[in-house]
Amino acid sequence: TGSPGAVCERMFNKYKAHKWLKEHGFETLPALYITRPEQNLLSFWEEHRLCKAVIKPTMSGSSIGVHIVDSLESAKKALHLLWTE
Repeated sequence: TGSPGAVCERMFNKYKAHKWLKEHGFETLPALYITRPEQNLLSFWEEHRLCKAVIKPTMSGSSIGVHIVDSLESAKKALHLLWTE
């Protein structure tokens, strides 16, 4: 049971999965690949007029490390937590 290994591998990295889905015509939510803890989130937050967001590790199982945030400040705190955990 379950998906073939190649599919699981392709979809485990959440950012790569997002890109693949978008490239293949699926509707996706805005996504930002964060490469460093001090990365500026302001332009992304403003560009997409966010009032809520999901901060999560690129490669982690299920909902491990997922944070639901409702402000830019809480997004920054969640990002810091992910980088220090």
